[in-house]
Amino acid sequence: MTLSFGSGIGERHNADPFGSRRSFRTRRLLAFAALALLLVASRARAQNLLVLMADDLGKDKLSTYGISIAPPTPALDQLASRGLLFRNFWSHPSCSPTRAAFLTGEYVHRNLIGRAISPSSSFGLDPTRPYLLPKLLPPSYAKVAVGKWHVGAPGAGGWHPIAAGFDLYAGALMNLHATESYGSYTKTYASPAGVATVGSTSYITDDETEDALSALSFLAALGRPWLLQVCFHAIHEPLHFPPGMGGTPTITGMAESRAMARYLDRSIGRILAAVDWRTTTVIFFSDNGTSTGLTQSNLRGAKGTLYEGGVSVPLILAGQAVSWQGASDELVQDCDLFATALAIAWGFPGPLQLADAHSLVPVLLGGRGTRRHCYSEEFRPNGQAPPATFAETARDARWKLISGSSGSTEFFDLLLDPSETTPLALSGLTPPQLAAYNILQGILSSHGF
Repeated sequence: MTLSFGSGIGERHNADPFGSRRSFRTRRLLAFAALALLLVASRARAQNLLVLMADDLGKDKLSTYGISIAPPTPALDQLASRGLLFRNFWSHPSCSPTRAAFLTGEYVHRNLIGRAISPSSSFGLDPTRPYLLPKLLPPSYAKVAVGKWHVGAPGAGGWHPIAAGFDLYAGALMNLHATESYGSYTKTYASPAGVATVGSTSYITDDETEDALSALSFLAALGRPWLLQVCFHAIHEPLHFPPGMGGTPTITGMAESRAMARYLDRSIGRILAAVDWRTTTVIFFSDNGTSTGLTQSNLRGAKGTLYEGGVSVPLILAGQAVSWQGASDELVQDCDLFATALAIAWGFPGPLQLADAHSLVPVLLGGRGTRRHCYSEEFRPNGQAPPATFAETARDARWKLISGSSGSTEFFDLLLDPSETTPLALSGLTPPQLAAYNILQGILSSHGF
């Protein structure tokens, strides 16, 4: 059975970002109501979910993606060998939109988070909305978040993970500010009982790892199924050599970023060593591509761009819900992890679409996915519709279209030109190319502003 709102494509909207989407909201309500009835009836055994999110870690920093000059990442290599690696996973080009898409299952023009949220921002993801991943898990689930949150500035109000449905939180809520470093930052502890902030001088990657290990021990003793979300600050700037990885500082920061990737992999390895693989599914991904000047692959672009170097990022799933190992060319969007986590938690194995998100569970079981197009976007400022600047992109299994608010358009054949070196001349498209272009143009026209 497939639960769907139809195509999952929402209507364009105006300066009233919610009132003009009644059709989308109605379809979402009906789908979640049907999901609740169906999944409660499934009575499947609950599974633990460990979500690991890296920051600014492109494919070029993982040896398991076949980059010969990538730093060694044995822990993630091993994770991929015991599970499923996805070659065509799209994020958004910066961190806050990807996090919002994961938590909501929506393309981010629906929640108006199109760029990284600044510490002074008064806008963020509304944590009181009911359709957030932690709030939709079965009632028996314990939910803990560790590390970087970054879907709302702390000074703007109730943006803490507890309001979004987590039971416990520990971490640095935002990017490290100009006066902070990996060894000196503001750390927040939160529970329904309250929120406390302290100054921390622990190395932040170690701190996040230790918090994750403590959470795993706590959750195992609790005896309930759980979601543990661990969002690392690494390998986001400020660039540096981690403890025990001294080196000569470089102008570009390349050596530092490689060392940070190795240290992050070592930290992830410590967490994975504590996982009970009989009861847990691990989801590892990155929020966007590697920062400009630090990429080491043939992909064009970097973080902040809609080229493959900005949005085509690592995704690996392994554990209880993954029944076969290897690599997949299925198209996957960051919001799909929302539906995937819910399908795993509720024990639903079939095709499932919630909001804009398609569940990957059929793929994890050896079947085919239901997504035929990926969509990503970048706009500013956050919270304004229509925004001052806007750019978007869509792809299918072969073709990719990028369009900006200025009217610029680039159309690529990713099969023959995976590095996006030469846009196809629109005036000379063959009939198959023109058909693909028109379909992707229709996807763009149905989304965004």
